[in-house]
Amino acid sequence: MHDTHPRKNPNSPTPGFDLQNIFDNAPIGIYTSTPEGRLISVNSATAQILGYDTPQELIDIVTDIGAQIYASPSDRERFLHHLSEQHAIKDQEYLLRRKDGSFFWASLNAFAVFCEDGNISHFQIFLVDIDEKKVAEQKLRESEKRFQFALETCKIGTWELDVSGLCATRCILHDNIFGYRKLLAEWSYPLFIEHVHPEDRNHVEKKFKKAVEAKQDWSFECRIIRTDDEVRWIWAAGRHAPDASGTLNRLVGIVQDITERKQVAEAEALRDSEELFRYMFMHAPVPYLSLDDQGRLLEVNQTSLELLGYPREDFIGRNIKTMIHPESVERFGEYFRNLKATGETPNMEFEIIKSDGTSIHGFFSGRVQYDNHGRFQRMHCIFQDITKRKEAEDEIKEVNRQLQTANAEKDKLFSIIAHDLKAPMASLLVSTGMLADQADIFSEQDIRFISKELHGNAKNTFALLEDLLQWSRMSQGGIDYDPGPCSLRELINTSFYTAQEVAKSKDVAISLDIPQGLTVHVDQPMINTVIRNVLFNAVKFSHRGGKIVVSARQTGQNVTMAIQDNGVGMDPNVLTDSFSLEKVNRQAGTEGEKGTGLGLVLCKQFIERHGGQIWLESSPGQGTTAFFTLPVGE
Repeated sequence: MHDTHPRKNPNSPTPGFDLQNIFDNAPIGIYTSTPEGRLISVNSATAQILGYDTPQELIDIVTDIGAQIYASPSDRERFLHHLSEQHAIKDQEYLLRRKDGSFFWASLNAFAVFCEDGNISHFQIFLVDIDEKKVAEQKLRESEKRFQFALETCKIGTWELDVSGLCATRCILHDNIFGYRKLLAEWSYPLFIEHVHPEDRNHVEKKFKKAVEAKQDWSFECRIIRTDDEVRWIWAAGRHAPDASGTLNRLVGIVQDITERKQVAEAEALRDSEELFRYMFMHAPVPYLSLDDQGRLLEVNQTSLELLGYPREDFIGRNIKTMIHPESVERFGEYFRNLKATGETPNMEFEIIKSDGTSIHGFFSGRVQYDNHGRFQRMHCIFQDITKRKEAEDEIKEVNRQLQTANAEKDKLFSIIAHDLKAPMASLLVSTGMLADQADIFSEQDIRFISKELHGNAKNTFALLEDLLQWSRMSQGGIDYDPGPCSLRELINTSFYTAQEVAKSKDVAISLDIPQGLTVHVDQPMINTVIRNVLFNAVKFSHRGGKIVVSARQTGQNVTMAIQDNGVGMDPNVLTDSFSLEKVNRQAGTEGEKGTGLGLVLCKQFIERHGGQIWLESSPGQGTTAFFTLPVGE
């Protein structure tokens, strides 16, 4: 009998619970309705599931649940019938309608709430959208039907074996293969072994034992003796599957009658072998091709086509020499001739041209195939793309070259230190020793002269040490590079005033020809060093009364600066070594001024750090112009 007594209203508040908040924010749809089909209350999830913007919109629009929400009004009647009979329903599925008219499957749980007089006050309904679940279930059923159809079409039986008890469950197709018309009540591994041909039992049992002990897949072919004594060939395969506890104590698998295939085994084996070879050939990860005795392409796999970018129709029949880089053609020709003559040759590297005109480095290996009479049939070749390896080798060579250069510069640096520091320091030691030991033999004028010479030596030595320090820091990446926009005129003025003091002592005039508003994007300390070095060189190699012109012009995204003097100039030998540490001929200034030999080396590194160039133009007796480029500022 069903409980017909009125139920307590579940909406009665319980101390400590915010029922309204739970109702409003529940992840499932919750709503109440009258028996006549009017909505009383609706939470947000219900409105969202049914496609309405707000719960109030749903209440205002839907006045008849049966007609407006249910896809079929009869479903509403079924719903009411269940509630009137049982006062509650659980997990019943209905097809409902959204606001936009689309349909979806929903699961409803509901119970009736009674008034004190025993009549139904309203229904409390819980709504869950199960549309995706229904679609998935439908797809699963269709998939199972297709799977069953495939099994039946291919006459494949399925089975599941309990490894511990050796009892098996299976489908009717399984038993049919062994000659049974109906599914046997029981099946076991011993019963299966009884059906296995005596000559094949040992092989099958070894396979089974190994599969069970090593938890490996079980796959084999054997002969069986059916119930009608007919000998048939079967193929079976099984795989371990875990039980509920995760233990691998089950084998699930399939069995198929392969008698017809075995009867034509030789023909099919040959065909399968050819198909397997072709598949392996076409999809091998290594590029493969075959050639006739003239070097024409007879066959090529997909990997080669993809690597070189050619369609098959443009590849077959083409002479491979047309795809070899001109620099490799002669070596490839010799390789091809030797391969034809000897049957195989050592592997060689060639450069191959791709369809887009670019080239790759290939590592070739070949072997000749002969017919039964020893005549050339075709040449089989594989090659590997070793372009990345070659690039890596080139990078290593470049690194080695840079290391050798660095070592040479280091050796030169030691030479400079030994030569350019030793001489002034020796002079300093001699002079200071004489002053210390024989001060009484020197007049005031002699001491003034010696002091002046000592000051000059100390100044030159300090300049050398300063240049050596900057060169060392630049070579080791120790100088910060922080470029930014700045006015070129303001930048030049910093070095101009410093150089002008030195120029005045030689009566050398310096003039500027820098357009207003010209900006450059540079690291100011670095470029100040460049301008100062070049200006000081210009002063050093200018005669008294000489002139120096500093100019700049913008060309595209670069500014070209020129610092021109009308001094002594340089002969070609000195000009060639100007930016090298390997200077053989170091030129003194017009009044015997000495240099460190590192100034222009630093300038070159600083300019190249900015992506620019620096060069000199000079003729003996005609002066020198130093040019360098700087990036334009924004």
